Formats: sequence, C-alpha cells, structure tokens
Amino acid sequence: MLSLLVILGLTVLYQVCYSLGFDRIGSLIFQWTHDSTQVKTLKQEIVQLRQELSGISAQDHFAKWARLRRKLDKLSSEYDVVKRDYVLKRQTWTSGVSYGLWATLWILQLVFVLYWMNTPIFYLPHDWFGPLTSWLKISVWILLVFSLQSGSG
Repeated sequence: MLSLLVILGLTVLYQVCYSLGFDRIGSLIFQWTHDSTQVKTLKQEIVQLRQELSGISAQDHFAKWARLRRKLDKLSSEYDVVKRDYVLKRQTWTSGVSYGLWATLWILQLVFVLYWMNTPIFYLPHDWFGPLTSWLKISVWILLVFSLQSGSG
C-alpha cells in the first residue's frame, strides 16, 4: 500500500511541476524569497521626476529644469544598473531552481524504481507466463513509474 501511495504522490508532484513549468516555479520562488523594493522605489522616483519635469518649462526655469534633468539622468542610470543586476540574479536563481527540481524528481524516480524493483505490483500465477513472470514484475515497475510521469500511461 505504501508503494502505491508513493507512486501516486510522486506522479502528482511530477505532473504539477511539468504542468506549471520548472522555470515558472523557480520564478515564483524567487519572487517570494527576494525583495525588489529597491527597483520599485527607483522606478517610482523616476516616474515622479518625469512628471515634475514635464510641468516645468526649460526656457522659463532653466536652472530648476537642468537640476531635475541631471537628477533624472542619474536615477535612470542607477535604475538601469540595479535592474540589470536584479534580472541577472533572477535568471540565475530561476535556472538553478528549475534544474535542481528537475534533477531531484528524476533522482526520486530512479531511487523509487531501484528500491521497489523486486516488489511485485500485482501477482501473476506462475503457470501463466512461466519463467517470464519474474521479468514481468520488474519491467512493470519501470514502465509504470516512467509512463505515468511522462503522461503516456
């Protein structure tokens, strides 16, 4: 009974991961664990400065306009650097989590097949298939685990 529950749990986990996608799962975990407040605050400051700059005439109030323009240019370059670092960190994290999750699931499958390889899923009378009975119980485990998780069974 335990092996049946393990097969079912492993198959459900595998199908959920493949349905959602490993990259999407990695991206969601990154969003939950990493803070992007610095990127958001810089973006808000840039938007606020642009609104303020659009309300000022460059010809009438040149000094104020030039000061705001320099501040906007400085914040924009800082935002570009922070955003680039954030995107690189997110891509690295997402690919690492997705490959790690994929490898973990395949290792779990392999361990499961190797551990319960000699345990029959169902019993066949020895008269039906003769010497092939022991080979059938091993191949049924392998076919069951990998076909259920590939979606073809």
